[in-house]
Amino acid sequence: MTRLAFLLGLLTAGPALAADYCALGAEDAKAVPEQISGSWEGSFRGGIVVQNGKPQALPPEAEVQKIVLTAEAGKLALADPGGFFPRIDLDPAGDVPDYALPGESPLAAAEFFQPETAETGIACDPAGLPQFKGQVALDGDARSTFRILALTPDRLALVIRAEGQGQAARVVFDLRRAGQP
Repeated sequence: MTRLAFLLGLLTAGPALAADYCALGAEDAKAVPEQISGSWEGSFRGGIVVQNGKPQALPPEAEVQKIVLTAEAGKLALADPGGFFPRIDLDPAGDVPDYALPGESPLAAAEFFQPETAETGIACDPAGLPQFKGQVALDGDARSTFRILALTPDRLALVIRAEGQGQAARVVFDLRRAGQP
């Protein structure tokens, strides 16, 4: 390839996304909700429940779960076709969460999402990837926080964290576009 052809290719390529969402600029990040809108399915990677100060691991499940994401004015709406949870509005998350539950050591995104980043080949800190967050009130003082982490245009992680009434739980779903392996 000649230098001229190479330079012309760079100039005409536009803001193409790499295989993942590492190092997105602010303008490119605004396009992520539209890019990840659609039907998703995946499995429960595992989780943990803390009751009365005692943690208990939740094993992974092979059953396929389905969700639908819809882009709305730079935000996302998460819907569960099975009706397990109501529609949840997700705003872009600007915070860097600690995924630890009460009584656990701090748990950074790099450690928490290690299985997903290793499998997808993502080399950046997951804390810098596009994230969307919303909350839902449950019974009494309990609340659930839903957080979507956009790994690639075809791969997401959904973390659901529930706390209240002296209990806490955290579960993770590994999601892929519906119909993709």
